[in-house]
Amino acid sequence: MTKPTRSDIHQTVTDAIIKMLDTAQTAGESFPWCRPGVAHSRPTNAHSKQRYRGINVITLWATADSANYRSGIFATYKQWQEIGAQVRKGEKAAPIVFYKSLEVADDNAGDGDSAESGTKTIRMARGYWVFNADQVDGYTLPDIPTVDLTTRIEHVEQFVDKLAIPITVGGASAFYRPMDDSITMPDRALFQNTPTSTATEGFYGVLCHEIGHASGANHRLARDLTGRFGSQSHAVEEMVAEWISAMLCAELSITAQPRAGHAHYIAGWLTVLKNEKGAAMAAAAQASRAVDYLMQLAAREVAP
Repeated sequence: MTKPTRSDIHQTVTDAIIKMLDTAQTAGESFPWCRPGVAHSRPTNAHSKQRYRGINVITLWATADSANYRSGIFATYKQWQEIGAQVRKGEKAAPIVFYKSLEVADDNAGDGDSAESGTKTIRMARGYWVFNADQVDGYTLPDIPTVDLTTRIEHVEQFVDKLAIPITVGGASAFYRPMDDSITMPDRALFQNTPTSTATEGFYGVLCHEIGHASGANHRLARDLTGRFGSQSHAVEEMVAEWISAMLCAELSITAQPRAGHAHYIAGWLTVLKNEKGAAMAAAAQASRAVDYLMQLAAREVAP
């Protein structure tokens, strides 16, 4: 059996993703990593240690997410004081609802009913205002245990090392910074298994995406998409980087087949471009060129 050439691999990936674009849901793929603290557990009261319940879970998750709080730990102003902490001046509270059961007289009870049956139980809602642990002084967040679900793939690590692009792993963001030609990746322990990828595939897929951006630097391929795409060049560059990620994942045997996650991401940018599949094909061509360049830059064949 003849071993597929690189161009064969690239075309296979391209064909598969183009096919998936027909059914890809642009909102179906989220980041394959979580911000620390917020998404790992239900919001908790700092004073009672009890988990919040019902609608309060959704409310406090949304509050923590929108304000970029590091944890889901909340308490009222008075509760923070009781445990030796102080809400900082000017901090904005989040609303929660507490339900209390009360026994009240039942005016509809019949004359033959007993005195006890002449009552009914109602639930009364009362609003409270709570503050997050990030809004107070005098409180230390507890250690949040994390489990690293990713596996190091040695031949991929060697490939990345050969590229000699500085990479920092830490925090909760992924980006390529042209000014110092460096890549920042989220902590490996933040990557989770998703419906479209394992934690390992997610980590390396994101890393390959950022490497894709780095390939377009002026001292590498000097990729400039403004000539053809003008103000939409950023959207196309994002598609190029994701195509590169998909092709590198195939080249390096990170994934057995192109993932739906790649198609979801690309479909999102196609929406920005009003679903111009011609742009997707142009991005795929740019990506294939970049992957060939990156493989040559690594200066050796990388095999699993």
